[in-house]
Amino acid sequence: MSYFKKLYDIGEEKVNSFRKKHGNPLREFEDALENLRADLTELMQQTAEFQAVKIRSEKDMLEYKTRIAEFERKAEQILAAGRESANPEAIEKAAAHALGMKRMYAEKSTSLTAQITGIDDKINFLKNSIEDMQERIAHYEKEYAFLKANYEKAEASKPTDTDAPITPDDRFEAMKLKMDSMESEYSKLDRLADDLYLADKHLRDAEIQTELEALKQKITPKRS
Repeated sequence: MSYFKKLYDIGEEKVNSFRKKHGNPLREFEDALENLRADLTELMQQTAEFQAVKIRSEKDMLEYKTRIAEFERKAEQILAAGRESANPEAIEKAAAHALGMKRMYAEKSTSLTAQITGIDDKINFLKNSIEDMQERIAHYEKEYAFLKANYEKAEASKPTDTDAPITPDDRFEAMKLKMDSMESEYSKLDRLADDLYLADKHLRDAEIQTELEALKQKITPKRS
């Protein structure tokens, strides 16, 4: 392979790599927008899920508050009803159990309050992210529309007839054909050089020299 052919192959590899990296700009922009829209959909789904959890938590909170009030009232009722009881120890035990249940629901209420606060923080963060994503998508949609209009305009203005000027890519392909032609010529020269080298070597061989002289004598016309 000639030096020029090697140089061409290196150049072709770099150009193909560049073409692969910088393919269709519209397709790449569309892919980026599609990814942003997918991210927006996911953010909205997460927000809806957290809002559903918050609604359930708020219902549970109301239930806990109701239970707290009920067990406090029950403890009072047990003590009030057991004033004249013959077994005050059992009355106190029943009232203590009611107060224990009240404390359990109070602890659940406290834990749930902290949980709801955390859910609110997540929902607010997600809503802000959604607004930011919507603004970005709107911005990139405008840029995409501008790019698409100019890209399609540039594509439409490209010459289509056979006599159109050679584009950079066509020049590159033309160079390739030229290099292939040059490579073919170099191969012929290499073969010719090899043949000449062998001919010179044979010419120095004594046996071949003798045979050659014999042939020369044979084909040389005899003088009358």
